[in-house]
Amino acid sequence: MMKAPGYVHGPGDPPGNPALAAALEWAARGWPVFPLRPGGKTPAIPSAHKGESGPKCDGRCGKLGHGVLDATRDPEKLARLFGPYPTANVGGATTGRLVIDLDYQHGVSRSDALPETRTHLSGRGNGNEHLVYRVGGGFDRPLTQGHIVHGVDFKCGPGAYVVLPPSLHPDTGQPYTVADDSVPERPMTVDEVRAVWVSYGAPMPGERKPHSEAPGRPSLDAGAAGGLFARSEAVHLILNPPSRGEGVTNNSLTKVAGYYARLYRDDRELFDHHVDAWIAEVDASYEDRDTVRESIWVTEQSHESDRERRIEEQVEHLRIRGAAERIYREERRRDSEEAGHLAEGGEFVLDIPEATAVWGDGAAIGWNSGEALILAGPNGVGKSTLAAQLVRARLAGGRVLGLPVAATASKVLYLAMDRPMQIRRLLNKYLGSIGREVLDQRLVVWKGPPPADLAAHPETLLELAQQAGADTVVVDSLKDAAVGLSSDEVGAAYNRARQIALNGGVEVLELHHMVKKGENGSKPDRLEDVYGSIWITAGAGSVVLLWGTAGDTLVELTHLKQPIDPLGPWQVFHDRERAVSRVYRKRDALAVLCALSDGGLTTANAVAAGLFDSEKPDEGEKQKVRRKLESFEARGWAKRHPGAVKVQGQKPSDGWEATDAGRKRADEDAFDDSVGGDGDALFGGF
Repeated sequence: MMKAPGYVHGPGDPPGNPALAAALEWAARGWPVFPLRPGGKTPAIPSAHKGESGPKCDGRCGKLGHGVLDATRDPEKLARLFGPYPTANVGGATTGRLVIDLDYQHGVSRSDALPETRTHLSGRGNGNEHLVYRVGGGFDRPLTQGHIVHGVDFKCGPGAYVVLPPSLHPDTGQPYTVADDSVPERPMTVDEVRAVWVSYGAPMPGERKPHSEAPGRPSLDAGAAGGLFARSEAVHLILNPPSRGEGVTNNSLTKVAGYYARLYRDDRELFDHHVDAWIAEVDASYEDRDTVRESIWVTEQSHESDRERRIEEQVEHLRIRGAAERIYREERRRDSEEAGHLAEGGEFVLDIPEATAVWGDGAAIGWNSGEALILAGPNGVGKSTLAAQLVRARLAGGRVLGLPVAATASKVLYLAMDRPMQIRRLLNKYLGSIGREVLDQRLVVWKGPPPADLAAHPETLLELAQQAGADTVVVDSLKDAAVGLSSDEVGAAYNRARQIALNGGVEVLELHHMVKKGENGSKPDRLEDVYGSIWITAGAGSVVLLWGTAGDTLVELTHLKQPIDPLGPWQVFHDRERAVSRVYRKRDALAVLCALSDGGLTTANAVAAGLFDSEKPDEGEKQKVRRKLESFEARGWAKRHPGAVKVQGQKPSDGWEATDAGRKRADEDAFDDSVGGDGDALFGGF
């Protein structure tokens, strides 16, 4: 039925906005909807009243940014909500609906009391479900959402919402889907809702276990102990008493009496009342009623004695654990003092050591000692390429992008978690010249996923470095180090792992990805455009962005967060043949021709677009480039291929490529290997 954001949509969809197309479809189906963060579950629009005091706004102030209160079916308002967020997830307010959220990874099962209805499947990929019902009859008060048991949630009423297909799951990136679009949303009555809660051993919100009742069918609004399967079977028998028959009554009574014996283990009168009421409907003359009832009651009471004994054992266990935790905290306090975590105020505030750069010089620092460096960017722009050169210089000394790298006498640990075979080939190209002996003694590589999630087990990063005997660790990449980095909880936990490693004397270099583009699809220029929780970038000392198209030899470098002065912005040329990345000192027509013809022929118009930083250069700019290319041809720096570039619907264009002589000339003129070059000169004269 539904299509995931980013897929090709039909001609009737809003152009370039798949999220709005999905939102309009859900609105037509009766769902009030609003935008969630791309690949997330929280509202995309920032709060309209952040930092304000006073009563909480009910969403009627006229502004956007009230979370689920923004949800609407109005097409014009939806265009305002989703217009800036074409890749947003879609949230649906559960107005007029009841949604049962089943998370099977917590060990729950689907209760027999849940009727078949429209089902949405989670993008987690493990079969988790949203069962969607309409509000039926019998409700005498507004519904509110609640937690039934661990792994089963009841979503309804004001403030409740669910993630709708085709939104993408934050952990897997896979879309939510509708299991069968032909199945309707079934109405659910209050008695059916109560049966669901009871089947999981929980009372409905606002209802308590009864103390006395008139004769008749027993109430099902209280919790029960025992296995979920046993409870749901007993509830079914209570709601649907079986017909009288040999063997039927005894088996059914055993299950029903066991249910009530656990439910009312402290009240024999209520137990007898409910069992007698049920048997009266099935077989009032059943001879073994008293025998079965007494046997079940005695058995449950003996279980209760065992339960009390087990409780006392658990209490003693907790006492021992509490004493152990007190001893452990005292040991950690002493260890912190010995490790230098505690410092006198004057020493910490006044005795500031000089900054030591791992990569940089003076105020131009890309990677400061004691602070993590993040190399961020989309796929294929050279993050691992630049990291490999930093590792090479860390092992053998040297410069990267014209800036010195402090060599280490220790080892470097490279966590090759993201496509280790590809990393292996890249390191072969960039580190192969160092020699086997140095690599064996100074470089340690971890292949594949880490031994533990680094956010869930923050000490692991430092332990891996210590196990390798390394003072530098490269995390390639962050998405493989911890699961769920979009969550602030996970982001903060990973930052703790990073800080533990830094405090343990380990330098940290991390490779990471982007989740967004800038406004109107432009290059991102903010820390918020880096994927994941804010704590990922907040805990880093330096964040360097590489931007371009996958496979480009010429990419842009922007220093989003810097220790002192920013590096660049620069144009960086990845010379893969020579295994080095270099900074352009200027951008002229010959340099652009070399970059664009690296993989084949280019055109004069493409060179003009690259030179003047414009998708549509004007005719004067095109003429200047044509004259320049002709002069390069006369000097032997460029070669023309008349009519060689053909585009459907257009007249063939001349193809151009740089000659070896032209590339040599551009190489002599275009790079600055001293201190990274002058960023302003990159966009200098013709």
